[in-house]
Amino acid sequence: MKNILLLGFLLLLCFNITEAQTNAGIPDASTVLVVYREPVDEGDTLSQSIANYYKNARGIPAINFVPLQLPRREINVGDWSDPHVVKLGYSDEYIQDSTWA
Repeated sequence: MKNILLLGFLLLLCFNITEAQTNAGIPDASTVLVVYREPVDEGDTLSQSIANYYKNARGIPAINFVPLQLPRREINVGDWSDPHVVKLGYSDEYIQDSTWA
């Protein structure tokens, strides 16, 4: 009898009550924010094209699009006698160190 109760208790612990998945709480297009890099010139269209694709494919409202100004940058490390330049290029997708020349 003790073994049957123990087995019944173990089966009760293993029994999993599953519930059907509902659509409650799933985000829709009005709750999506699209962040993209603002074009620097006329030839710089990749990020804008991807943002427009998501706008059309997912029906995301235009108010949910935020352009970021991410210009190309150059960082100088060191003093004037021996400058160490690190270039961060967003449009060419590279990071170049002046010691790599």
